[in-house]
Amino acid sequence: MQPIKLEVPATRIKFNIGGQIYTMSLADKSMASVTGDLQIIESNEIANQQKMAEMAAQLTKQKDDLHQRAIKAEEAVQNGDAETNAYPYQEMMKDSHELDNKCRQAIYQAEKEANEYAIQHYSPFLDKAFGAGSGTKLFNQLHQSTNALAKLVTEIVIQLKNQTNITDHRTAYLSKIAKLKAVKEEQESEKQRDNNK
Repeated sequence: MQPIKLEVPATRIKFNIGGQIYTMSLADKSMASVTGDLQIIESNEIANQQKMAEMAAQLTKQKDDLHQRAIKAEEAVQNGDAETNAYPYQEMMKDSHELDNKCRQAIYQAEKEANEYAIQHYSPFLDKAFGAGSGTKLFNQLHQSTNALAKLVTEIVIQLKNQTNITDHRTAYLSKIAKLKAVKEEQESEKQRDNNK
């Protein structure tokens, strides 16, 4: 019986980023370091998304409350109730604009914090992934855009997970074996048909 020939799985991932090749080791020691940073980065991104969603929900509720006050004030005017006429349309619009400005400031502050976080954590992650100085080099290559750096890190994380997913590898390998079996069975079937002629 012939020995079964197995392909040696990749132990490194090469990325072509802006025409330059960056190599990430999949060695356990390297992956432990990178994975720790990834967990911190992903936790922060989830927290930021939740914070933004909460801010949006809060703004929507405050806008709805404002709108309801305006409707009640308009109804009071139509009914001749002078007491609730203390919230005229112009005041409602002023409050609405103040609320919009408050929201924009909060979003600006959240984006600023996210950018500061990116600078503090993404560069060290890239240094661990591709070697010392890689984070700064890539940040400069991206014209010092933290937004572009965040997108790049996201793409790297997705590719890393894709390349290291054992379940996907197993499924692909089983599919390859099934195809080889089908080819072998077809060849044996053809051989038997030829022998029966």
